[in-house]
Amino acid sequence: MPATNELRFIKHANKLFQGQPEAEVIAYAAAKVGLDLDTATKLYKKHQKFLKTNLNDGEHSAGLVVGEGGESSYYLILLPSMLEKNTPWKAGLAWAKSQGGDLPTPKEQTILFAKLRDQFAEMWYWSNMPHGDNKYWAFIQHFKSMEQYAADKVDAYAARAIRRLYVN
Repeated sequence: MPATNELRFIKHANKLFQGQPEAEVIAYAAAKVGLDLDTATKLYKKHQKFLKTNLNDGEHSAGLVVGEGGESSYYLILLPSMLEKNTPWKAGLAWAKSQGGDLPTPKEQTILFAKLRDQFAEMWYWSNMPHGDNKYWAFIQHFKSMEQYAADKVDAYAARAIRRLYVN
């Protein structure tokens, strides 16, 4: 099977909320991509095994982010630690790297909000993206309201680290 069909299948399987019965997830994603249930079941189990063998203790998968325009696809993995003390942006970036990861992009923060909101306190978190028009600002997101804004990099916010587990 071409890799694109496999990735499309997993992308559709990720759209469903965690905790739904496996059979429903497989049937939904199979219908979206046009796969028979046997092939879809094998693909689903293959990707579940891949995640299980590649997740470290305390990590959570927010699902597959399918690459666009030649970019590689990857699983978005939330690392277990959190920098709760409010910190400036550069210190948050350095902390995330010290955890073996990165701060999430604004797009990744949206995915994390949708899939793993319960892993976040209801507060503002830094993204890894500086504001394009103002070199003194970077993007932040609130994990109750899902609002995203740009804030001064010297302001103090919380940070969560992620890693990207590339699949192609």
